[in-house]
Amino acid sequence: MAVFREPRVMRTPFEVLGLIFELCVGQDLSEMDQRDVLQRVPQRPFILAGVCKQWHRAALLHPRVWANINLSLLHVKSKNVPTWRSYLSTMISRSGKAPLALRITRRGRESKKYDAQLVRKLLPELHRCHWLHIGIHLLFTNDDTALPILHARFPTLRQLHLDVGILSDSVDLTRFLPYTPLLRSLTGEFPFHSSDTLHMPQLLTASLQSCSMLSVAALLGSAPSLQTLNFDTGVFFMFRLPPLSTECISGVENLTIICDAYGIPPMVEFARYVRFTALTSLTLSGQQDGAEARLTFFAHAAEHMGSTLTSLRAELNNRIGEALRLLLTGLSFCSQLASLELSALFGTKSQLAELCEFLSAPPEGMPWACPQLHSIDLRGCSFEKECDEGAIAEMLKRRLEAANDDATPVAVRPKRISRVVNPRYPSSALVAAIRALLLPKPENGERSELVT
Repeated sequence: MAVFREPRVMRTPFEVLGLIFELCVGQDLSEMDQRDVLQRVPQRPFILAGVCKQWHRAALLHPRVWANINLSLLHVKSKNVPTWRSYLSTMISRSGKAPLALRITRRGRESKKYDAQLVRKLLPELHRCHWLHIGIHLLFTNDDTALPILHARFPTLRQLHLDVGILSDSVDLTRFLPYTPLLRSLTGEFPFHSSDTLHMPQLLTASLQSCSMLSVAALLGSAPSLQTLNFDTGVFFMFRLPPLSTECISGVENLTIICDAYGIPPMVEFARYVRFTALTSLTLSGQQDGAEARLTFFAHAAEHMGSTLTSLRAELNNRIGEALRLLLTGLSFCSQLASLELSALFGTKSQLAELCEFLSAPPEGMPWACPQLHSIDLRGCSFEKECDEGAIAEMLKRRLEAANDDATPVAVRPKRISRVVNPRYPSSALVAAIRALLLPKPENGERSELVT
């Protein structure tokens, strides 16, 4: 006699099904392509709930399944407003008191009067919004229908992606984001020029795109707990803006600056205004045209970060003449630097010799440059034919000899180089020389590493 067994999925408990459904719909909407967001994400909870009665019941029992709301105002027309209103009502009611992940976008068109009724539908629920992606362009007036979202209070917001572009000078920025006390992560654009009205006391990480110098200064002034800051200067940072009025002491520990354009004066002013006195890791990257500007920042800011900076990654790119001199100026202040990673094309013998000589021996009566340095990463470096790669091996040899010199007090010796990453296309002679220097086991038991 044949025995009928229900499919295993039909015997799955509602609690387990609900958790699986949450994983299906609870994705980061900011990382999806536009077509997927607009067409598939809003439908997912309804598709899952429509498979069978069991799945329908499981979906209704788990409010988080309905807590990812996507409102694309670009696709809202006067004739489909009722459909969007029904979608929002259903999602809001079925999500109960669950934390919301909300995505609101409007690109390619201006504000429409019928948008207001959809925005009003969301306003009472923003107190439970934990994740917000807002992309609103073409903001021309203070009666724009999308502005109530930007003016709202978000007492539980943790993550914010802000993409607000093409702002008119008449739009009042002082009313934007008045209350975000629990915000931890901020990405996107940051159009603010003053920190007076912003409230981000718990912000820990920020990644800004195409920002101005005043925008970065405003963020630092409004986020005293900020630990990690990444920003792309874009073209706006390089505009000559009114001088920054007061100095800012920043507790940022990890800083990344992406600079692609030539703009030295703004970088000098920024370095003078912001003092990164707790910085431990600094990355300076970008295209060739911005090398001198970003190294200018380092040369002027190193005085205040040199006693804490332990890791530096710098892209000098091609034609490194002035950028190299700025790098060495900054390195002279870095007494705690432990790891140095460089990306550069050394075009002349003198350029490579200048770097290696700087690290090979201290000037008369002066301490060693970067005495705590123990890791050198040259994987981004390459050399023209006239460069003498032997200068690298000679520099390592001198530092190793000084580190092992028992006749010199330990306090004034440089730390032993224990890790070297070879250049992009090293000669066999250079690889052999570095191997001979590093691989023998030192008497003090320290281990060395050579990455080829």
